[in-house]
Amino acid sequence: MGLSDHPAHKTPARVIADLKQTDAEISCPIDHAGERQRILGGVVPLPEEGVRAQPDGHQLGSNVAPIIVLYGCHAFTPNSAPMTYVSPATEREIKAVLFDTFGTVVDWRSGVAREVAAFAKRHQIDVDAAAFADAWRAKYEPSMEPIRDGSRDFVPLDQLHLENLHAALEEFGLDAARFDDRELGELNAAWERLDPWEDSVAGLTELGRHVIVGPLSNANLALLLRMALRARLPWTVIVGSDATRAYKPTLQAYRNMAWMLRLDPGEVMLAAAHNCDLTSAQRAGLGTAFIPRPTELGAGQTKDLTAEGDWDLVCASILDLATSFADA
Repeated sequence: MGLSDHPAHKTPARVIADLKQTDAEISCPIDHAGERQRILGGVVPLPEEGVRAQPDGHQLGSNVAPIIVLYGCHAFTPNSAPMTYVSPATEREIKAVLFDTFGTVVDWRSGVAREVAAFAKRHQIDVDAAAFADAWRAKYEPSMEPIRDGSRDFVPLDQLHLENLHAALEEFGLDAARFDDRELGELNAAWERLDPWEDSVAGLTELGRHVIVGPLSNANLALLLRMALRARLPWTVIVGSDATRAYKPTLQAYRNMAWMLRLDPGEVMLAAAHNCDLTSAQRAGLGTAFIPRPTELGAGQTKDLTAEGDWDLVCASILDLATSFADA
């Protein structure tokens, strides 16, 4: 069974089809430069050319990609008068605050370790779940590099996660062939079942009263959607890397996101717990906000404990970030 056949890993096109068959309206009126549109998991043009083959074999036409726009999670309405925050770096009013997700909004390490521990218990495997989670995550950046440098065609992150899971099992002396594909697919879905940090939901809800909020993540749309539904993340918009067709920290990953929202890069702010992510976002022309997550990597974390760049905002939490917009 392939990844796209597993019920927990439908492709964006199939997720959108399922959503259209439900009674739940998740469309959102958004107004950019006076042009109002209503989107329900539809398709929007991308700046680059080419026909894109989706993992399920579906061919999207030239210059289109899936996007889901959510609305109704909070009190922000098109007729409201959002407070204005002008980025000192870009000198533009910030209209969207987008978030690094793994580590900044959700606690990936604890969640993945929890799922690994449950998997190991079911299969009577003696494994350090936290160490396995770290080893699995350590393959994250290297697995994207061939896509970034053009030596491999784009594949979505959940596929890379599955490949990395096989490699991590081998690293721990475990043969992936001994496990059913469905079981491995279910373990791979651990990345969809991550808990938000304590301030995340309340902070995003408050921030969403003033600006568009969404992820700017290397995760694909289906993964981000399921994560948001489980963790009750009140995003205004979800756009995955399978829509932007670029992985951070390439500059196009940031700029394509702004383009899809019909915003100038300077009108978008990246909020992240990782200084390197903010460095790239700043180079791409975005505003920046640093939010420390000192236990993301465990109790012995030594990196990203403090802001290391000239960021627009340095905040103690997402709630603190929301206050900066409310007080603007």
